[in-house]
Amino acid sequence: MPSATASSGLSGEQTRVGVIGGGAWGTALAIHCARMGHEVTLWALEEEVVSSVNGTNRENSTFLPGHKCPDTLTATSNMTEAVANSELVLMVVPTPYIAATVKPIADLLRSDQIFVSCTKVGAFDWDRWLHMSKQLKRLQRAWLALSSGLAASLAP
Repeated sequence: MPSATASSGLSGEQTRVGVIGGGAWGTALAIHCARMGHEVTLWALEEEVVSSVNGTNRENSTFLPGHKCPDTLTATSNMTEAVANSELVLMVVPTPYIAATVKPIADLLRSDQIFVSCTKVGAFDWDRWLHMSKQLKRLQRAWLALSSGLAASLAP
């Protein structure tokens, strides 16, 4: 079994990852990437999330208490800081906020970045998925991948 700090295969070297969305799912993905040895910047709208992730307890006490954040994971409320310096950008915001989140990201992405939407759709709904896809088409500067999971898959 590989060590918790081994490279994930995203690249031969440490990858700079930006995670957009500081809820439980975004924080979990950010922690995973950091444990795999990557440098991660987590963007959160809530200042209390940024403070708790960067603080002495190093956890998202608002949405994911009890899960420590590795030292290679930092949080910010500055979208530019999270996106512009990253090679891989994971968008993990709730479906209703995709349009508002995509707008500022669209101008920040570069053609050499990989953008993955990890936003989950509750009960799968084609209309909602198509709306989400249309919003994501604004991101034509970067390589784009969609990943969608059912909210029920996170239930205990």
